[in-house]
Amino acid sequence: NNQAATKAYVDSKVSDERVKKDVVALDYGLDDLMKLEAVTFNYTQDIHAKGRNNTRHHGFIAQQVQKVMPDLVYDDPLDLDNDGNSVSGDNIKGFDKTDLVPTLVNAVKELKAEIDQLKRDLANARSN
Repeated sequence: NNQAATKAYVDSKVSDERVKKDVVALDYGLDDLMKLEAVTFNYTQDIHAKGRNNTRHHGFIAQQVQKVMPDLVYDDPLDLDNDGNSVSGDNIKGFDKTDLVPTLVNAVKELKAEIDQLKRDLANARSN
């Protein structure tokens, strides 16, 4: 459905400040990333039937991410009818890996600050 495709585009691509409200600095950073485990995996047959291929994938376990960053994880219907409603009522956990990018930026900033401090400490030690 074209409307869903348009909505997905709007949700994932628009970053203009004019369409955002209640903006707050993100607290997630390096410590949070260190709690996540990157994994490789294959999808089960249930997911193959939903159009996922049988190749090896890289990512995370949503339940693990939920423990660290609960607001990134959502419930997604496992099976949809033609109207977009769940047939079984069964949901699976999901999250968009691109939502980790702001946390990665914060982690890089934290590491940069640590490196800068270590450089200052080294320069001070050499000068004494």
